Amino acid sequence: MCARRMPETSKLTRVLENQTAQDMFGGNAGGCSKTRPRQTGGGKSRNVSPCNKPCTIADPSGHQSPMQTRKTPEASKPLSRSEMDRTFVFSEPALNRRLLGLLRKSRIRHLVDRCGVIHYKGTDARQIENEFICAVRRSRFPKWMVQTCPPDWADTYRNYMRQHHISYCEELDNGKLWFLLPSQRRPSLWKMSDPNTGQVSPRTRRAGGRMKGQKRR
Repeated sequence: MCARRMPETSKLTRVLENQTAQDMFGGNAGGCSKTRPRQTGGGKSRNVSPCNKPCTIADPSGHQSPMQTRKTPEASKPLSRSEMDRTFVFSEPALNRRLLGLLRKSRIRHLVDRCGVIHYKGTDARQIENEFICAVRRSRFPKWMVQTCPPDWADTYRNYMRQHHISYCEELDNGKLWFLLPSQRRPSLWKMSDPNTGQVSPRTRRAGGRMKGQKRR
């Protein structure tokens, strides 16, 4: 605030006013100053205006960046393939993309490799299968079942289903092959030739075929 002289002020009073104005405005006693007052060593600055600049966080390299919301250690920690001890993939790309979309919306931590195989933690396996994988299966077959077989029987199953026009989809659950089928099918009654002996097996259950936990939906 600028000092104003009153008409009836004594000479001593005027000297004191001028001295006070010099202390406050750094020598500019004739008008208001918009600059900050000088800060002398050990003394406290007067009438320091508030800083309107955003707060910054000092970077170790010396660079300062605007303050941002810090993420939790778990969310900011980069994913490692070694942590993801479970894998899953649908053979049909459309189904696999649908599963990936559900996982991204749920924000469950996962990785996808170049082959489209989804990697995730074993602790999330129950939730991923019950909530997301089953939902994608229902989109393919409203009522479904999954069937597995020994590795050397896989081509025999594929050939049988193609010959009998049975719709199916393959899954790799943690590296193990499963066939997704409509629930009205009965693989245990299929007559297929044993790939090792050539004999016809009337019940594939004898050849090692089985349903995943006898699961039918």
